[in-house]
Amino acid sequence: MMITTFLLYRVAREIWGWSFASAGAVAAGLLCVDLAFFSANMVKVPKGGWFPLVVAAIVFTLMVTWRRGRELLQRRLEASDLPIENFLEDLNTHSLSIAKGTAVFLTGNPQGTPLALLHNIKHNQVLHEQVVLLTISTRSVPYVSYREVLAIHDLGHGFWRLHAVYGFMQSPSVPQIFALARRGCLGENFRQAQFFLRAQDPVPHPKPRHGLVRGGWFCVMSR
Repeated sequence: MMITTFLLYRVAREIWGWSFASAGAVAAGLLCVDLAFFSANMVKVPKGGWFPLVVAAIVFTLMVTWRRGRELLQRRLEASDLPIENFLEDLNTHSLSIAKGTAVFLTGNPQGTPLALLHNIKHNQVLHEQVVLLTISTRSVPYVSYREVLAIHDLGHGFWRLHAVYGFMQSPSVPQIFALARRGCLGENFRQAQFFLRAQDPVPHPKPRHGLVRGGWFCVMSR
């Protein structure tokens, strides 16, 4: 309840444009009630109230570890990705067998070349006649309108970039993305598409940035 009051004060000041006196007066009145409940509950901590606090601390630590680990992993992957412009330039100097159909590569970096695509070319020496690079992102808003979900970019050489954006209250839908893409420039080629996804198996770094123990926790949760 105290945290909610602090958040209300911030919203009143930064979003609603209330003055310091108005927002402070409302927050002070609510804090009087909140502090009464808080002080009454503090006496329960030594008598067993510590247990839910410990459980909450563990859950919070796991959530923060997961978020931080995903950020570090994404930075490492983006740093190692080949820019798509460089990859398309290399296609002009290399001859590859062309396979019929559409290949869809899922990637978290909307600017780089998916590692699964590079491995497919390295091991099979083949490129599909149509290649779709699909990235799904989440914005810090509850909902994204239907018209703003998908952006389609023609990269040339039969390559397309699809960047789908959803709100954090929405569930991403690949069939919906394909329905929107068919209405765009890609026609009905998705019906027989093949999907490629890079498997990730992170291991703790010898000198991790957020602690050896938390690095190990993240690897376990990721698996």
